Amino acid sequence: MDSDNLIESGGFIKLYRSILKWEWYDDINVKVLFLHLLLKANYEYKKWRGIEIQKGDVVSSISHLSNETQLTPQQVRTCLTKLKKTGEITIKTTSKYTLIHIEKYSFFQTQQQTDNKQITNKQQTDNKQVTNKQQTNNKQITNEQQTNNKRVTTTKELKELKEKEKREERKEGEEGNKGIYQLIADCYNATCVSLPRCTKLSEAREKAIRARLKKYTIEDFKKVFETAENSDFLKGANRNNWLANFDWLIKDSNMAKVLDGNYKNKTGVVIQPQSSNIFLDIAQEEGGVLF
Repeated sequence: MDSDNLIESGGFIKLYRSILKWEWYDDINVKVLFLHLLLKANYEYKKWRGIEIQKGDVVSSISHLSNETQLTPQQVRTCLTKLKKTGEITIKTTSKYTLIHIEKYSFFQTQQQTDNKQITNKQQTDNKQVTNKQQTNNKQITNEQQTNNKRVTTTKELKELKEKEKREERKEGEEGNKGIYQLIADCYNATCVSLPRCTKLSEAREKAIRARLKKYTIEDFKKVFETAENSDFLKGANRNNWLANFDWLIKDSNMAKVLDGNYKNKTGVVIQPQSSNIFLDIAQEEGGVLF
């Protein structure tokens, strides 16, 4: 296709190198679809079948986009969902068509498309009087200032959008962690049937589990609970008939001692009667000293 045909086919779009830092750039399907939408987007106001078509609008359908991009209909739907989630587009669907609007279209196309008439009249514009040229320059300066202001605004909006996404990711991560916390508590209740039940996960317990997960795995928790259930000492066979519980087992130092095998049953061990020093007894129980 020669240059004249390229001009007649609709001019060009602007594509900034900063798109290389775009979060969807390494997603081939999303990138292909979004660039296709930029190329197809309406760049000036018009009406179509009684519908007002704004700048940045694309009137299409899933099947049309699939045929045009060689993506499957499901891939097109997935890409549209991702672009909608991150605020690149909004979608309005009817029974006859889908209206896709590219948000912040001016950020990608800060000036209207250059059409064939502008190129044809370029020589005439160069030959205008000095006064008209100055007016044109003034208009260009004003347009450039407006464009720069839009860019500043858009950069701020993008930053706010990124921060919002990070907050949502942290929130989703915390919600996912709550499921892990409950899983550990359920494992304790199912395994340590001889010890007091953990009926509720308080903030303090969640905080303790979160801290332990930085060093221990789920399997480590399971091993601690199994060891505790098989330990006569932790189930009350000690001087004070003391029982271990969930809070005691998930303490850092106590988990380490249980995993080290300090509370495994030992053959030939005789539990001494309770001493008259209750403070010594408590210290021995907490430290795992039998004698």
